[in-house]
Amino acid sequence: MSSSVSTSETERRTLDGPVTSLRGRVAQVLERRTLPYIGVAVPVGLLGATAVAALVFVADWFAGQPLATPHVLGSKLLLGEDVTFSAPPRLAVVFGYTLVHVAAFVIAASAAVSTQAVLTRRGVSLRVQAVLGAAAMYLGLQLLFSTLLALIGGIESAGLDWVRVAGGNALAAVAMATLLYLRRREIAALERGEIH
Repeated sequence: MSSSVSTSETERRTLDGPVTSLRGRVAQVLERRTLPYIGVAVPVGLLGATAVAALVFVADWFAGQPLATPHVLGSKLLLGEDVTFSAPPRLAVVFGYTLVHVAAFVIAASAAVSTQAVLTRRGVSLRVQAVLGAAAMYLGLQLLFSTLLALIGGIESAGLDWVRVAGGNALAAVAMATLLYLRRREIAALERGEIH
């Protein structure tokens, strides 16, 4: 019986270290915010989404069909329906597509903010970060929109052209990279743990 007690005590001693260590790690994780950069990413994503939406709205307005683009894209993506640009827009579809549009930009901004934090930690200069950030955001937005178009059947079925899409994404990438640059001190403070 003493050998079983001895074994039990030995097991407890060897497990106490890992258990204590695990408890410490869990406490550290619980102290940190799950998404520390979301406070920076949301405004950056909203700016990018707004830049594209404003460009699209102006283009639709000059074509005499305000809200046509989000209506066509939303109908294809959310309802699986083919509608023409001349169809009267349904505001519920435009609103639903707008939510998807904003979410995509916030996700892209979250990746951009996290990437900027890593580049800052590695000592990459701010100029290089700005250029890399704008280029990466542009490519990321193009990839996101290309994925959307693949889901709905291609750019032709959405009635869009690549020049308009590329122009909107370039505008958004520059706006987002500029805001990231302006908020660089906040991102660095988050990275150092000075802001929670």
